[in-house]
Amino acid sequence: MKKYLIILLIFPFVLKAQTMEPSVVLSELYFDTNRECIIELQHSDALGISNENYYYWENHKKKELTLLPSYVRAVTYDLEMDTTDLKELVGIPNVKILLHDRTYHTNMFRRENQEYNYALLEDSLLIDTDLSVHPEIFYVSKNLFLNSDDREVIFSDLFYVYIKNADSMDLHLLDSMALANRVDYLGVQSSVYYGFKCTKKSAGDALEMANLFYESGFFTSAWADLILVRWESSLKTPSAEKINIYTSGGELILEPPTGSRLLELYSVQGTKLGSYVLNEGKNFKLELPPGMYLYKIYAGKCYTGKVLLP
Repeated sequence: MKKYLIILLIFPFVLKAQTMEPSVVLSELYFDTNRECIIELQHSDALGISNENYYYWENHKKKELTLLPSYVRAVTYDLEMDTTDLKELVGIPNVKILLHDRTYHTNMFRRENQEYNYALLEDSLLIDTDLSVHPEIFYVSKNLFLNSDDREVIFSDLFYVYIKNADSMDLHLLDSMALANRVDYLGVQSSVYYGFKCTKKSAGDALEMANLFYESGFFTSAWADLILVRWESSLKTPSAEKINIYTSGGELILEPPTGSRLLELYSVQGTKLGSYVLNEGKNFKLELPPGMYLYKIYAGKCYTGKVLLP
């Protein structure tokens, strides 16, 4: 008589938990010398834009992540395209390509694999742009984070599962989970590291899949491929005296504080007017009609405030 082992795998895909702790907000009020505008700076202990808990696992320890607006995206795309083609496809004229290269999975895993290009893109318009609609793009990262060192990190399409002394049951479970979550097997390195890639068809991104595989309890370890967005200094928390916002000739002028990356502007009714990437060392200028505006500046912590343009 033949015996069959039927395994039903049902895994929760929610890897984030709501926290209900209130934030402590300290408010400071500033006037410029000509009293042309009023700046109210609020320091919030709530980092990023959300109270949701994001994390990854390292050496069996949970490492917390702070969610940032997704003005940087990791993408994989057709090997026949160059960066000019990618920019045209994305349709954002001033999008920056922070890094780009091609994969060598066939050589790395010593088995035939589909190769493709990958890149890190930066532009505030990426926050509200759905890149997954393009057939030439195979994968788009979901989120951008700050790690515990206040450095911007993002996760690629790759994750790895470590199985010590794997037997046939381990491999069967690995194959079943990969199939159920629609991730592609790349190969094995050193007989213990199993590589996978995510695509737009996968049940989650690489971070979610790595957490899912590890938390299943079936495998020794699992981790996603983490990319440090910038190699220079980490995001630093600006002090109040470094934030300078003023008006001139109908323009809002902002001198970005140290380490700032993004400005979000809102009407007093809460309608979002735009998101703007800030370049450190360069003043940011924006023409606006008179009125009161709300803003958020992301620089390690999320700094919110309001400015009156006469």
